[in-house]
Amino acid sequence: VLQIVGLLLIFFGIASFFGKSFRPRQSVSPHANRGWVTPFVLGLTFGFTAGACSGPIFGAIATLTLTADSIFQVVPFAVSFLLGMFVPLFLIAFCIQQFGFKWISYLSKLGVAVTVSKKEYRFFITNIIAGSIFIAFGLFYIFFQSDSLWALLGGSHLQDWFFKASDVLLR
Repeated sequence: VLQIVGLLLIFFGIASFFGKSFRPRQSVSPHANRGWVTPFVLGLTFGFTAGACSGPIFGAIATLTLTADSIFQVVPFAVSFLLGMFVPLFLIAFCIQQFGFKWISYLSKLGVAVTVSKKEYRFFITNIIAGSIFIAFGLFYIFFQSDSLWALLGGSHLQDWFFKASDVLLR
């Protein structure tokens, strides 16, 4: 199954390199007044997807809070969790407020032109970055036969160091 997922990710990465998209063709202007329904549905969608990723981590921190001997054992985990959740969103909102959406359109116009057999192909930086990420994850799934970073770290001393550091922090 992971090999199929890896091949699909590589396919999406190659498609992204060539500017192919799997999103609806209708675009929404950031200045269009669509009422409260669209932001509400987007917020619900973000909440469900973010909750699935961060929920188990939050549950572990909450459990640690209830069972810890001292608040000082919990503070580093709670602060790093909060910073990891809110700082990226705050930075994105700040950049949009300061610069609008112009920097996104500027970034999407940067690219490289390659000529093959008298035909020019344009590769944009956003497509190159997205395609590279898809291909890297696809190769990870195929070669490591796992969807876990721990599989990559399993044969190294980094995993042992991580668990030792966790033990020290929890004392």
